[in-house]
Amino acid sequence: MAPGTRLSLLPAGRDTSAPSKLKGKAAPGPYSSSSPSTPNFTPSPPSPTWCCYSQNDVLLSLSTSTIVLDSTFNFTESTCLIYAESIILDISTPAQQPPNTFQLSLPGKNLGLFCHSFSTAGDKSTILDVSGSKGQAVAPVAQGNGTTGNDGGRGGSVWFYVENFTDDIQGNFKIAACGGDGSPGGTTTAKDCIGGTGGSGGPGGAISIYYGSVAQNVLTSLQQLVGKPWPTQVTSGQNSLLPSCETLSPDFDPSVLEDVSNILSNYAPLNTSLASLPDSLNSLLHNDIAQPQQQTVQVATACSKALIPWLASPLAPPQDSIQQTLNNVNSLISTIAVWAQNYGGNVQEQQIQQLCPLLTSAFTIPPSSGLESCWEMVGMQLENIIGNQQNGAKLMANVSGGIPGIGGYGGSTESPDGKPGNIGTLAYRNLLFDGSTSDLNVDQVCAFPEECQMILNQADRYFFANDPSSIQQATILYSRLVQRLNFIPTLLTPAAGDTTPPPAPPPLQKAYDYVQDVLGLTITALPQLQTILSQATHKLGNISLGYDMFGHAANWAPRVSYGFYESEISSGLRLLQQVEQANNAYANALQQQESAAQALSASLQNNLMSQQDSQEQINLIVGNGGILEMSAAKITKATPTLQQKMDAIKKAMTAVETDIQNYLNLNPMTLLTAFASFAMAPSSLTGLAQMGTVDYQAFTTVPNLQGVNVNKSYILSQLTTCGNSLASLSEAFTTASDGTIDVDDPGSLKIIKDIDDIDTLVASYKEAIPEADSKALSGQLDDYLDIIEQRNQAVMDYNAALQLLNQVITKSNYYGQQGQVMGNEALEVNPNLPAIYFWLQNIQQDTAYDVMQRLNYAARAICFWGLEPQPAFTAPGPLQGSVDLANNQQELVNRFDDAVTGFAPTAWSIWPPEGSRNIQGHIYTLSQPELYTLLRPTTDPDNGKAIYGVDIGFSASDPPSIFSGMANIRLSQVRVWLPNAKVSPDASNRQLLMVEITHLGTETILSPSSGTPTTFSHDPVTLQFQYNATNITSIQQCTSSVVMNSESIEQDYTGEGTPGVDTLASLGPFATWSIQIKASENAGLDLSAVNSAYVEFWGRNMALMGGDEEMDRVDGSVSKGKR
Repeated sequence: MAPGTRLSLLPAGRDTSAPSKLKGKAAPGPYSSSSPSTPNFTPSPPSPTWCCYSQNDVLLSLSTSTIVLDSTFNFTESTCLIYAESIILDISTPAQQPPNTFQLSLPGKNLGLFCHSFSTAGDKSTILDVSGSKGQAVAPVAQGNGTTGNDGGRGGSVWFYVENFTDDIQGNFKIAACGGDGSPGGTTTAKDCIGGTGGSGGPGGAISIYYGSVAQNVLTSLQQLVGKPWPTQVTSGQNSLLPSCETLSPDFDPSVLEDVSNILSNYAPLNTSLASLPDSLNSLLHNDIAQPQQQTVQVATACSKALIPWLASPLAPPQDSIQQTLNNVNSLISTIAVWAQNYGGNVQEQQIQQLCPLLTSAFTIPPSSGLESCWEMVGMQLENIIGNQQNGAKLMANVSGGIPGIGGYGGSTESPDGKPGNIGTLAYRNLLFDGSTSDLNVDQVCAFPEECQMILNQADRYFFANDPSSIQQATILYSRLVQRLNFIPTLLTPAAGDTTPPPAPPPLQKAYDYVQDVLGLTITALPQLQTILSQATHKLGNISLGYDMFGHAANWAPRVSYGFYESEISSGLRLLQQVEQANNAYANALQQQESAAQALSASLQNNLMSQQDSQEQINLIVGNGGILEMSAAKITKATPTLQQKMDAIKKAMTAVETDIQNYLNLNPMTLLTAFASFAMAPSSLTGLAQMGTVDYQAFTTVPNLQGVNVNKSYILSQLTTCGNSLASLSEAFTTASDGTIDVDDPGSLKIIKDIDDIDTLVASYKEAIPEADSKALSGQLDDYLDIIEQRNQAVMDYNAALQLLNQVITKSNYYGQQGQVMGNEALEVNPNLPAIYFWLQNIQQDTAYDVMQRLNYAARAICFWGLEPQPAFTAPGPLQGSVDLANNQQELVNRFDDAVTGFAPTAWSIWPPEGSRNIQGHIYTLSQPELYTLLRPTTDPDNGKAIYGVDIGFSASDPPSIFSGMANIRLSQVRVWLPNAKVSPDASNRQLLMVEITHLGTETILSPSSGTPTTFSHDPVTLQFQYNATNITSIQQCTSSVVMNSESIEQDYTGEGTPGVDTLASLGPFATWSIQIKASENAGLDLSAVNSAYVEFWGRNMALMGGDEEMDRVDGSVSKGKR
């Protein structure tokens, strides 16, 4: 480089003044009351939202809010690292060049800016300059040669990390880390002497730019999309990909957007019609009433076989074939519908025999995709944008070497110039944030553990608040953390099956080791980040499911009494008080600038107790009777019944299929299948059902479960939502499932919707049923939907439990590692580290969370026992201290006492009367359809023997006559009678018939005061009833005299005295009851003579007082009962 020239973004002169302390402004966030009151970044004790710490010549600043850096910004340390969610440069110092540019100069400093979003105030063009200082000028001399000029200083370093890289950043922000200019050589006036040699330019510094790109994310989505079935490509392209591309306009050519939109719009009608074709062909090939001709069966079978792989192929049909294929598909569907409604027809069969071969030929997988040109256009646009961003990132930076000083003047020849400075280093990388190994090639810590913990805590506060806007904010923050920390599994877990020796650690691993082991700015960084990722993923999953912060659906209730939780709450409060005292002592030591080491030692025992508590939670989840086991039992019980009820409702709907299709212009059988994917979210919660913005990925893998036996078929494969129309439901189901999902698969697609919205969709379907068939079919549809709700709720519970288990295991490991580090290295770890503060805060927060969880469970138990609304404090809200939680405990004690008083024996009617054991209770007679189902055996997959079974549902809004006028019904015995049933006699010549009766767990109880239904969901309860069936031919003979056993629910609470710790709440009848008679348990079982069946209930109830007052359900809304 010639002297006097340079590639410069900066004026020749630079301000080298440096205030004694770093200055700037911290913009307060929603929870930043503890943030510094002055704009100075002075090292001080940390708070939940702010931290400024100095060690080993590094100033570390962490913030959950926006940090504004102004013209006063500077620091005395050589390095400053700022981690914040948003950073704004608001610089008012003009740069000398170029014009209309502002400049922040930090000569030779090292500065790291790590943020989610970045901007310059008012979109001002701003330069961040860490170039080296100019060489100091030398004085002229009168004797001898001139003095050699001073060299320019070395350029500093800038690490710039921004997750949302925008055009404004490229256009308005420049970074310079040039070498400082050398000063001119000194002059001399002495005759025959030469001037001094010019000072050399300083070497350029280092600039690293790491950024996230929306265009890169969209390109990654496109690359994943092209491998999916082509119908999914069409719908996802329209609903997701194109809207994302539109946000990149005008960089993304609008004319290309229009062309791609037109192509996808041409495919869309075919996509919609094809969704109905599998059901249409199935109704033709498996029709119990009309039998198609053999040729019809052959061509339809060939068409069906060709259709399945064609729909699953990523290669779309040619664009010029779409319209003809669409016409033939629509003609075939309508023809089959007419054939089915007429129970056959030669004219229709001839048409079917003509159409099916045409479609079989059309359903040939093409050699290339008809969408190929479409996706190539999109890919080229995205790659251009990404390339421009890369060039923009490169042009943002200047690391040129310093300009050499010119030689000084003397009395004789010219003196030489100095040497130009070496060019510095520039690195820039587009991060994928998807766990790719390329994201490990980063040489700086971009995700600082304590700042991520602060963001997680902030997200928790939003989630705990539990209002719609807060949950949306929580979702944003949890999603951001999951994306930011996607590198953690890749960094910590070797590739599956990789047995090669581990290579050298990736740069990112070295960066964390340096920050932790050399600079000493944090401890156990990666385990902490792993825990944060696990918690963010789990809580994001809860929001997706509409579950609360404790991982439960709103109507979940334990059957145990308050006393069961009382001791746990009391011990938890004592531990919380102990943790608070230790943490207060530590905080006071920091504030008083005293040694915190002694105060810290008291917290090590608290860490151990937190680890032990995590292990207890693991045992509760995976132990006998734990959440996993009970949820799995519900799924196992309900899935076969769901398939049976779907088959039955589809068969019943065949006669009116054409009428419904003409009314809705949608395939009614596809909608029935889509109904089976419903997962009900309570209206009071605002999860995915209302926001629809969570990218579902939480449950696709379940890592690190320490050998826990997990049924992988129960793990959800996909979760989505839909609009409030049947057309939207059909589209969502088709898009997500490609029309091939089997409801027998519990882990298949789930469409999550509010209960009220589901009721609206079902009502729209019912409106299409002809009036003459409406009553019978509507009732059958209700029964089908009831079993859907129970099975899919159990699936959601199972997956939520897996996520909770993974979170607790990860947290237990974290506490174990923290305890080991603090125990083995207590003398070496700086007790003033921010990491220590946040570690102690985590212990206190987790301890308070555990107490709140127990209070929540206890309150839910009281609700189930006493039919009272939950106290407001048990709803999710800010984490509380021991004093407030102790007050909450006392309120629960009072409510429990009130509930016990409310169960006064004088308020009950008991049936049959106590002491009259041979008098029958209330008896329900199975309807003919129920009896028909009961007497049709299925095969036990375990032993190949017959099982006779039926599910019977009782609705609180339309109760059977035996329960009319009753409220708060609680059962003590449930019996099933089958007159004329026979089994092999025992040694005493008794025919002992064993019946298995299961209450599936979701039930409704009516309030005595208002009659308002309150819905609860608890673990299923299975009873065994056995009686002597010898010579029993009528229901009149079915009394206690032939009963062989007493069911355990007789020991449940009956309203007398104070319930004990192990006492359970009694069950109610308004639920789904599963009845099974197994040949494996009844030798010689013969039900051929059975022509009636009965269910007998014993129990007690309160009078239904009536009134209009509504009592909130557990989830805050009133149950509607039957739809």
